[in-house]
Amino acid sequence: MRRQGFDTRELDAYSSGVFDPALDLSDPDVIDREIADARAGLIDGAHVGLLCSSWCQMAQKFNGCTRTSQNPEGSGLLARELAGNLQLKQAVRLILVFLELGIPLTLENPYDSVVWKIDAMLQLRGDARVTETVFDQCMFKLRPPDFVVKDRIDVSVRKRTRLIGSLSHLCSLKRMCDGNHCHAEAWGTCRVNNKTVSRSRASGAYPPCLCHSLSKLFLQHPSGP
Repeated sequence: MRRQGFDTRELDAYSSGVFDPALDLSDPDVIDREIADARAGLIDGAHVGLLCSSWCQMAQKFNGCTRTSQNPEGSGLLARELAGNLQLKQAVRLILVFLELGIPLTLENPYDSVVWKIDAMLQLRGDARVTETVFDQCMFKLRPPDFVVKDRIDVSVRKRTRLIGSLSHLCSLKRMCDGNHCHAEAWGTCRVNNKTVSRSRASGAYPPCLCHSLSKLFLQHPSGP
């Protein structure tokens, strides 16, 4: 988008490595600000990536989270789950306004994330203005952090992902693994340039091929930029 000359903003409270409350999408005041900008015609489109650390299956299996398909909001006792619930609540507020105003949007989380079981998400997925797609990120060349091109072994991280939203032609992003490469797990750590790197954290960054494909849809959206 930036290469096409459009102004873009990244709202990530930890993007600089230090917490910035002005970029915290869990803060109702920040959401109110974004809603005001949207109503003023200052926002042409948005992509929402919910922090999946308390929603993903790995969190349930290895990090002691209490969310289940039957009780996706969790026990109400874990701080990280409460933080995730708050972030989702504020994200839904923003998304509903975008839908009202016809602003193209997308929201992403792992395919098997418990977040899709939340009532608010089920309602969004049932909204006539919302479509969804599923894809394996290995088909967009999501690489493990220790991938080395010269090894001549094609290794990717599958990371099956669900994307919902009002963006036109969202289904065109559907890609399921074709089996023509090896898969690396997105958990544990590895050494890269003498530093320990989290595989799951690294897999949270979208591969350039996915970024390009998604931004192209935003540019082509009838009411988009």
